Amino acid sequence: MRNLGRSSDGQQVVDVVGVSPFLREKEARFLVEVEKAAGSFRVLQPEDTALVSDPSPQYRDSLLFLEAHLRRSVPADAALVVGHRAAMDALPYQLLPAAKPLAMPRQRLLIADAVGLGKTLECGILCSELIRRGRGKRLLVVTTKGMLVQFQKEFWTRFWIPLVRLDSVGIQRIREQIPTNQNPFHDYDKAIVSVDTLKNDREYRCYLDNANWDIIMIDECQSVAERARGAQRSQRSKLAERLATRTETLILLSATPQDGKPESFASLMNRLDPTAIADPSQYDKDDIKDRDVRRFRKDVSADLRSSVKERDSADVNCPASDQRGAGVRPAQGSEAARQRRQGQSWPAVQNHPGQEPAVEPDGGAANRAHSAQAPGCCNHTGSGGHGRPPGAGAAADRHRTSRLLQVPAAAAAGQAQGAARLAASAPQRSQALRTGAGTCQPSRDEDAPARAEPKP
Repeated sequence: MRNLGRSSDGQQVVDVVGVSPFLREKEARFLVEVEKAAGSFRVLQPEDTALVSDPSPQYRDSLLFLEAHLRRSVPADAALVVGHRAAMDALPYQLLPAAKPLAMPRQRLLIADAVGLGKTLECGILCSELIRRGRGKRLLVVTTKGMLVQFQKEFWTRFWIPLVRLDSVGIQRIREQIPTNQNPFHDYDKAIVSVDTLKNDREYRCYLDNANWDIIMIDECQSVAERARGAQRSQRSKLAERLATRTETLILLSATPQDGKPESFASLMNRLDPTAIADPSQYDKDDIKDRDVRRFRKDVSADLRSSVKERDSADVNCPASDQRGAGVRPAQGSEAARQRRQGQSWPAVQNHPGQEPAVEPDGGAANRAHSAQAPGCCNHTGSGGHGRPPGAGAAADRHRTSRLLQVPAAAAAGQAQGAARLAASAPQRSQALRTGAGTCQPSRDEDAPARAEPKP
């Protein structure tokens, strides 16, 4: 038995809640005179209560019975009971959006804190307190599609509030499993749905008009504000107007609730309280001072400074080397790498005449080109390096290593030689174009062998 009172005609009324597995948490109301006349109602008198002993070790059953009743007792004041004990490091400013609505008869509030201040956590603290007070059994969260996973994760991992994610496919699956005259939104008490799913009037308007929730939260509420009137109203705005009438507790979340037009912000305030703003085009902050919580980072800097360590930032200048793009990075551990770290320049040697400056990190291509064009250097013999005298291997390796370090000067020399050859051949190409009677035919060296023309 939860409550005992009298009806308007003086009859005794009893409010009860089920405790058996079949009727657990089901509420009912009985008229004592009517039930006594039917013979199906029996009132237990306190004086007839019989005390029995507790045979459990260390009175375990009695302690569990008392603990269960204490947990079911509803706090009578506006003090926070369980919200601040969630799996989070609650900051003092995050408790205000939960403590303020608890002192109101109806918890209808706009939480418009800046980005990064934890609007989701503030909303979870408020929901935890309402659930503890028995006013949050049915919960509906309406948000954008990209925030479904984050909201579901935060509410479960931090506040132990399970939200069932529903989409159009999930709602259709529920409709297939229940009778036709049943409402699919009655299947789950705590659900989270995308705003783009619920805005379809043709599919869900009838179900929403016949469903009620204890708490409804609308995230990113600036998307459901009115920006036009009459037939020009958006489906999201119509959805917000419909949901506002299906609950006693309405929580709106947004970091940017205003778009510069007073009418759109007034529409959000009228969702919370239809009598808050009389003229949507002209109102002041006193009309909405009890309906919103709006803070920026500078407003809560004291709480952040005491709980979050400040980061020290400094500008570090890293001048680039003049030879940054001139060559290939040498192998780690080499003498050139050490000189480069110490700020010294790379040593350079001269290439063989006509040789292009090609360097590979492992030295393979450069060594092959060096062996092919200069078989007499690096202590090689005519047979490709076989038969060199003892002790010449180390000198050859040092010479090959020095060739790999010629990149900056050799690259510049190679580029200059290529530009000079291109400039020298320019008159010949112009003469070939003039003698070709306007046709662009490539000139062919007279000493080069003639190519065989393909037969038609």
